[in-house]
Amino acid sequence: MPNKNLKQKILELRARGKTYKQISQETPCAISTIQYWLKPNIRNNAIQRAKKNPLRKNWAKTKKGRAYYNQYMHEYLKKHPRPQRPKKLKTNKN
Repeated sequence: MPNKNLKQKILELRARGKTYKQISQETPCAISTIQYWLKPNIRNNAIQRAKKNPLRKNWAKTKKGRAYYNQYMHEYLKKHPRPQRPKKLKTNKN
């Protein structure tokens, strides 16, 4: 549950015309958290992603949940490996 006082403080600072960076310096929040509270589309996208993937909803709340999620992702990546990036060619700058 987010801290309602913190959310209120973010909203008040933004109403005063503060930038995201200034708000992050005055509060213990990352800019991404500030964007989450100030931009409804970012918040709605996060909620929709959580609804689509039940593992994302509460996995970080407990140590057991994190372990389960990590194991699930490990098994998933074994079956569905990520494509390898092409190696960059080294060029001589002469």
